[in-house]
Amino acid sequence: MDHSLERLGTLFFAIAILHGFLSPALDKWEKRRSSGPLRSRVFYFLSEIEVPFGLWAALFGIAVYFSSGSSTALKWVDDTDFTEAIFVFVILLSASTAPVLNLTNRALKAVASLLPIPQEYALYFSTFILGPVLGSLITEPAAMTVTAAFALDHFFPADSSRRYRYALLALLLLNVSVGGALTHFSAPPILMVAGKWGWDTATVFSLFGTHAVLSIFANTLLVFFAFRKEIKANTTIKLVRHTRTTAPTWLTVAHLAWLVFVVINAHHAKLLLAALPFFIAFCYITKEFQEDLKYKESLLVAFFLGGLVLFGKLQTWWLQPLIESLQSASLFLGAIGLTAFLDNAALTYLGAQVPNLSDATKYFLVSGALIGGGLTLIANAPNPIAASLLRRPFEKEGGISPIWLFACSLPLTLITAAIFWFIR
Repeated sequence: MDHSLERLGTLFFAIAILHGFLSPALDKWEKRRSSGPLRSRVFYFLSEIEVPFGLWAALFGIAVYFSSGSSTALKWVDDTDFTEAIFVFVILLSASTAPVLNLTNRALKAVASLLPIPQEYALYFSTFILGPVLGSLITEPAAMTVTAAFALDHFFPADSSRRYRYALLALLLLNVSVGGALTHFSAPPILMVAGKWGWDTATVFSLFGTHAVLSIFANTLLVFFAFRKEIKANTTIKLVRHTRTTAPTWLTVAHLAWLVFVVINAHHAKLLLAALPFFIAFCYITKEFQEDLKYKESLLVAFFLGGLVLFGKLQTWWLQPLIESLQSASLFLGAIGLTAFLDNAALTYLGAQVPNLSDATKYFLVSGALIGGGLTLIANAPNPIAASLLRRPFEKEGGISPIWLFACSLPLTLITAAIFWFIR
């Protein structure tokens, strides 16, 4: 694809970012107007936080089709790897089932019961520390799915304050972003470079493991001390069941086996799609123990990530020279800032294309991408999952506000940056 189309793609990408920031305003604006059901549904669709990137990527594809021909447009799509979007779709659909969520409920409550502190606080710490760290074993998207679903049931009442809700959301996004940095296969920005740079789990843990754990504990403690009264008042201790009928043990084991299969084959999109109908059929057969599968949420998140991937590959013309020109502190801070507007996996992937990077440069690039993963909903691939599952507590304000999220995430991001910078 020539540079003129890359620049046009960057323009559409910028419009998509602007659309994302305006999504809550679109919802509020439409609610003030009296209009027909069709118009209301159109504006509802446009105000969904997952829509802008997929929508504007499709519009860009149409523009390329008519300006440069079908072969150029089809090549752009065919050359794009949608594996990550497909995996996130399958893992969200799989990990948000009733047997998995009920098991998560029991596990996190069991851990909380072991802590010698009030149960509201114990549940808070087990959720926002253990949940994100599990991302290093079950992948970040799976950890985000089960943790966000659990957090919705126990920490996000509709009448809680805006600052409290955004602080917990920011904490969840950032902790998950760095929580996958204990292994080489879980965090998307690490996964993109691990093979090319020869990083295994031991290498990744030695580089980022201590920093990740320290920052998760530090940020969780900071939010706790800032909102401990609201945490105590707003936390639901009772066990939340996602079905009236308790699933038998064999069914839960079957769901876990399916999740293991999905995680192991995360990079084999065709296999996942081929096997998915069997999982859907299994859920239908056992529907008395299930809730309705989250097709809408899963498809919207995949739509979001698909558009982001399509746009990401068009940013090489300006992003790669920028990465090459930055050194040490400027690269570290630049990576954090760029991640807010560009998926962190895309950032590290492009950085990996730069030849002969020093070990220090690799560290600053990847750590910056991890640290910036909580600043916006587009900064890290699992973030749209949280936005989809946690949309209800933010509906009264017209959806999740990018400004509020950024403002609440910034102090936590700065603390994490300090830990990654000074402890090396």
